[in-house]
Amino acid sequence: MIGGGGLKGGWEAVFPAVDPRSMFEVISGFDAYPHFVPGCLEARILEREGEQALRVETVFGVGPTRFGFTSRAVLDRPGGISLTSCDGPWRSFRLEWKLAPEPAGCRVRCRYAADFRSWLIAGAARMGMAELDRQVVAVLEKRVAHK
Repeated sequence: MIGGGGLKGGWEAVFPAVDPRSMFEVISGFDAYPHFVPGCLEARILEREGEQALRVETVFGVGPTRFGFTSRAVLDRPGGISLTSCDGPWRSFRLEWKLAPEPAGCRVRCRYAADFRSWLIAGAARMGMAELDRQVVAVLEKRVAHK
């Protein structure tokens, strides 16, 4: 099968009046993702590996398209989270959250890299990632404002 190719990207933002511990709690609250992460239909923690890591099952959808995958989340409380997966729509996937205190709040840096199994999904992802990045920043702003 011909592969779909890769996608790399990310964003960085400062969230005022939020400390890294509070932001970490929002980002590591995988069970709540369907309530605020764009396109997330289901998310549940399958297994806990002590306080350091989790195995998480997630389902995303856009229109009639649905895809699920399992990832391993390594928690570096409160400095960040690293997620990796190699099932579902990708050969490999990595998402890194880095959190740092700022005088005005919390600096969040999100970086991702994905190698898709399908060129069709890779193409659709490339077209929609800038908008998805913008939506994630907006929903995080709303989520931390209500915490």
